[in-house]
Amino acid sequence: KVLSPTRASGAREYSGMFQYHITSNTWVALRPDQDTLLRPRIGHSMLYHPNKRHLYVFAGQRESFLDDFLVYSLDNDTVNHVMCGGEVKVDAPESGFTMRATIDTQ
Repeated sequence: KVLSPTRASGAREYSGMFQYHITSNTWVALRPDQDTLLRPRIGHSMLYHPNKRHLYVFAGQRESFLDDFLVYSLDNDTVNHVMCGGEVKVDAPESGFTMRATIDTQ
């Protein structure tokens, strides 16, 4: 999420990654804006796997378009890079901006 269009330096300011608890109506910071393993972004595809409690994050935009694919474990706070930016994979989809995705947990 972009908090403000620009800082005084001209760089965009992002919020990092947060978890929202519905029952308590509270937010918890999981990762800061400066995180290098899971760079905050906008316009990405993100899926939640309820059994594994994983977030799958694909592409998006920061200062430029991102073309990575990673898995974030909510339970372990770990990031696994399935595909790093610039890496060529056979049969991988092209990255884009505001892409849509679905997950089949069966």
